[in-house]
Amino acid sequence: MQVIQWPSPEQQQRTARDIQDICSIPGVVGFIDGTHIRISSALQGEKDYYNRKGFPSIQLQVITVVVS
Repeated sequence: MQVIQWPSPEQQQRTARDIQDICSIPGVVGFIDGTHIRISSALQGEKDYYNRKGFPSIQLQVITVVVS
């Protein structure tokens, strides 16, 4: 079994340097993003699933920690 762990301070520094070299953004060890996944309908409380664009969806949020 593999367990996700926050990187050690040394890994964080190495990762921050690598990301800065690639993206020119200092002090970053990970990224966060989200998206709405369209659903055809919700079983109950359908109005609770409508997003700001006017269609029913669920939100997927992803956090990525880059370990170099």
